[in-house]
Amino acid sequence: MSTSRDTLLPMAFAIGSFVFAGTALALPGVEERSAGNAPAASSPDVAVIVYEQFQQFQAQIEALTGRVEQLEHELKQQREQEKARYVDVDARIGKLEKSVEEAGKVAAARTAARPSDEQPAEPATADATTAAEDEQALFDRGLVLVREKKFDDAISAFEQQLKRFPRGELTPTAMYWLGEMWRVASKPDLPKAGRYFYRVYNEYPKHNRASAAMYLHGLITCQDDPARARAILGKVIAQHPASKDAALAENALKNQCQ
Repeated sequence: MSTSRDTLLPMAFAIGSFVFAGTALALPGVEERSAGNAPAASSPDVAVIVYEQFQQFQAQIEALTGRVEQLEHELKQQREQEKARYVDVDARIGKLEKSVEEAGKVAAARTAARPSDEQPAEPATADATTAAEDEQALFDRGLVLVREKKFDDAISAFEQQLKRFPRGELTPTAMYWLGEMWRVASKPDLPKAGRYFYRVYNEYPKHNRASAAMYLHGLITCQDDPARARAILGKVIAQHPASKDAALAENALKNQCQ
C-alpha cells in the first residue's frame, strides 16, 4: 500500500501543476496584450482566482492522502489478524499432536497391562465396532491433514465424517476442527467457522472443547457485532471460570472487543 501512495501523490501533484497552468492560461480576461488593447482584468483579481483554485486542489490532495493512509491502516490490521489466526491454529495443532501422542501411550500401557485371556464383560456387536472404527478412521484422516497443514483437505475429511456420522462420538470434536480450519482455509469463511463453534458449545455444552469453541466464536463475532461478542465472551468467563479460555476471553474484552 505504501507503493500506491508513492505512486499516487506524485501523479496528483503532476496533474495539479497541469491544471494550475491550464487554469491560469484560460482564466477570463487574461489575454496577450496587443497593440491598442487595454488589459481586461487586474493582476490582483487573477491572483485571487488562481489561489482559490489552488487551495481546492490542495484539499483534494489531502483527502486522497488521508484515504491512502486509511487503506494502509486497514491492510495492516487485516495482515495482523490473519497472522494471529495462523499462530493460534498452529499452537492448537501442536497441542493436538501432544495429546494424540499421550493418548497413544496410555492406550499402549493399558493393552500391555491387560492379561491376554481377559475379555470385555459385554462385547460390542460387530456392526457397532465397525461403525466406531469407520468414524475414528475418518477423524484420524482429518487430523493427519491438519498436522500436515492441508487445511482445505482437512475440511473435506471432517465434513465427510459429519455427513456419515452426524451424531457420532467424535462429532463435536470434528465440528470444533471444522471451525478452526475455516479460519485458516485458502478462502477463509469466518461466519461458517463461527457457526461450527456455536454448534459445539450449544449442542455439547459439557464437551471438553466447549469453552474454546465459545471463546473463538466470541472472537469472530467481535468483528461484526461487538455487543453480542462481549456477551459471548462474558459467558466463557461465567461458565468456565477456571479454564484457560476464560483468561483469553477476559483479555479479548480488554484489548480486542471493546
